[in-house]
Amino acid sequence: MIVYKLPSCFVGDTNVFYYPAEKKIDKTILLLKGLYGEHTPEEKGPNKSWDNYLIELLNKHYDILIFRTGRRDLEDKIESFQGKTFEQECEDVSSAFRFCVNNIVSNYRQWQCVGSSFGGTTLLGCPEIIQSMQNIVLVGTGCGRSSTTSKPLLSTLPPSEQLLISAIDYSGSLFFLSGEMDTVVPIESQRAVFDSFSKSSMRGWIRFPHLDHRLINEDADESNAAVLIGKFLLLSQKRC
Repeated sequence: MIVYKLPSCFVGDTNVFYYPAEKKIDKTILLLKGLYGEHTPEEKGPNKSWDNYLIELLNKHYDILIFRTGRRDLEDKIESFQGKTFEQECEDVSSAFRFCVNNIVSNYRQWQCVGSSFGGTTLLGCPEIIQSMQNIVLVGTGCGRSSTTSKPLLSTLPPSEQLLISAIDYSGSLFFLSGEMDTVVPIESQRAVFDSFSKSSMRGWIRFPHLDHRLINEDADESNAAVLIGKFLLLSQKRC
């Protein structure tokens, strides 16, 4: 794993974590974590997060990129984003992506992207990234802003109709994974995102009983996220 540091348009740096494939390859997966999410490479063992587990599953055959966008150096995850707008978050992600294309994986690439929850919402705010992807997997992604929220990033979300414009002309494949026990993002909001990708060459809306917003089975205290996401990444690859 290699870490690159880029200046954030907010404060501090955006960290780009690059996991080169074990075998030389021209296939890259971009992982975008959820709201205030943070990639922690040293997180190992049975309680490791979905991104670390997914990297373990797929890094043999894929280059993998994941970003930690600029934020304040505070312990509280919400407070560390205080004052940062959704537009600034999208700019950090877009700048990191352009850096990767120009400096890390500059040869022809088959790109796939995973947007988990708000990571998928951020993807909607990055049209150039969407149009670079052959396959997108979204997990519990929604759109729209609550009129009462004061949380950083969320309080500056654009209207849904504006946010969803970037998906209209996407022609790659899309898989939308949704847990039936999701109490975080309303199902109507998730469907609005899925429906906006109407020109996709292949679309799949997959609902999972007994799984929550993060694709965790709370009764079994078991995360299914990495295995399910990996399945739909590989499914698209076999189709190609």
